[in-house]
Amino acid sequence: MTITQLEYVLAVDEHRNFAAAAKRCFITQPTLSMQIKKLEAELGVLIFDRSKKPVVPTDIGIRIIAMARDGLAQLHQIPEMVREDREGLSGPLRVGVIPTLSPYLVPLFAGQFAVAHPKVRLQLQEMLTHQIVSALRNDQLDLGLLVTPLGERGIREKPLFYERFHLYLSPGHPLLGHAAVDLAALEREELWVLQDGHCFRDQVLRICPGQNLTRQHAATDRGPTEATDDASTDAVHATGAQGGIQLEAGSLATLKGLVDRHQGYTMLPELATLGLSGEERKRLRPFQAPLPYREVSMVVHRRFLRQQLIEAFAEAVLKAVPQDMRNPMRAETGAVIPYLPA
Repeated sequence: MTITQLEYVLAVDEHRNFAAAAKRCFITQPTLSMQIKKLEAELGVLIFDRSKKPVVPTDIGIRIIAMARDGLAQLHQIPEMVREDREGLSGPLRVGVIPTLSPYLVPLFAGQFAVAHPKVRLQLQEMLTHQIVSALRNDQLDLGLLVTPLGERGIREKPLFYERFHLYLSPGHPLLGHAAVDLAALEREELWVLQDGHCFRDQVLRICPGQNLTRQHAATDRGPTEATDDASTDAVHATGAQGGIQLEAGSLATLKGLVDRHQGYTMLPELATLGLSGEERKRLRPFQAPLPYREVSMVVHRRFLRQQLIEAFAEAVLKAVPQDMRNPMRAETGAVIPYLPA
């Protein structure tokens, strides 16, 4: 068994096609096929079922591929670890960030991290939670910033801060007369939320106890740039006080805009409230205790071994957020709203 053979196996698993895998590995298809057959003969098992199109791993092949992926990922980190020990932090760092966090958190730490660690190439990408977890498993990302607890096998979670939820109300809304809002006073039919399938939407709906939900497809969980530029996104419909509204694309910023111009309210995570104007802040209301919050964590696959880089990244994020958000006591006095996949 050789490292090259395992790399060919991973390429076939990724592309599910021998010709495409060979092209990816810059070799001929017969050469790639021959090496995989030699490995299968040595092990005495078939790794791929070639009778199916596209090819798929066999049951034992799935287990072999998982172990090969872990082993090769750790092996490829050895030069980076040696370089870090000799020269300090360097090389690429691939980070996925959920869209309800990215626009508000990334600008706070990315510039300072780049200055503090000029040899590190920070590569940031907005992704949904399940996409981040999948990319970590497939060695397409090194770290993720998302809402926990996940409870995913093989994924390590490091809680960084605790972000409270705030209610953002339309001008003149009756709840503006309350210093703090009781969750029981909320009506789901007045609530603007993100599109079905996104974790922030699910978190918000766990907070709001009502049964009706006519605005449940108010926007998609995407960052503001993508929402503005992607004209091909699916149309999303919502019903509001001003009649039927057809909305294409969106984000937390879109929800806020809908509340500004129509009736109702939405929920904003704490970092999303920091950039509000004075007038907008007058329409923010906290909730009555226990205060709902979400736990934001850095997640990494167990195979990622560059501990110095992990710690440096976590430190940069922690320095960027307000100190009280880093206080673990929030977890003792609040009500955590976890990410729970459907």
